[in-house]
Amino acid sequence: MLTLILVPAVWAYRSGGNSGLIKAVYRDGVVYYLYLFVLSFVNVVVVKTHPTQYQHLLTSMERLLHSILTSRVLLHMRAGAGETTVESDGQMELGTNCIS
Repeated sequence: MLTLILVPAVWAYRSGGNSGLIKAVYRDGVVYYLYLFVLSFVNVVVVKTHPTQYQHLLTSMERLLHSILTSRVLLHMRAGAGETTVESDGQMELGTNCIS
């Protein structure tokens, strides 16, 4: 997954993609998958080299990091899009500048 996002990210930066949304998606996406790759690799090493009582040592940390990094990507995408108001179904307004 890291490779699948890294290749288009390099291509987008070389072709002049300078919008905030493109930067947020690729920068945070690469960071997200890089951190998760490293943590997953360390988790596999711990599972293979340590006794069974330590096999779930990093499982909670990995779940936590998934949640934090996903939220970070979504919040930066929203800020990079620069949207002030988005109407989802005509009843509720969502956006960054909707607080009255």
